[in-house]
Amino acid sequence: MNSTKRPYTLFRLTEYEQFSLKQLSIFSNCTFEVKRGWFGILLELGTDLEKYCNEHKIDLPIILQIKEKFGTLRFYYTLKDKTIAEEHKNAIREMVKKAEDLSEITCEKCGEKGELVVDSNFWSTVCPSHRPKKAINATDLKN
Repeated sequence: MNSTKRPYTLFRLTEYEQFSLKQLSIFSNCTFEVKRGWFGILLELGTDLEKYCNEHKIDLPIILQIKEKFGTLRFYYTLKDKTIAEEHKNAIREMVKKAEDLSEITCEKCGEKGELVVDSNFWSTVCPSHRPKKAINATDLKN
């Protein structure tokens, strides 16, 4: 292995971070397929969802998968009660969208301010210190 590259496991959520997230009911049965830099985003999202659902006396969303895809956070869920009011569905959707949007500007490795880049067809959101040398800004691909 090239000594300048770090293995993926170095940036995975630590056992303590996973334990901390699993203290929230919404994440109690989840596996996390994301790197450490998004720990704060997930913690805030889980806390906000639990608070909102408790205040409005609605069931928590059921988490299907939490992962990185094309360099940003993806949060897949379903609602246990399909009959909840549209305002609650929209509020939950907005909280999830906010977290996903934040991941696009947060380094997935360390949590610092980052940007979405592409390196050899691999998308990631990274800060300047974690940016691969040959990476290009994803916005350059969209233009």
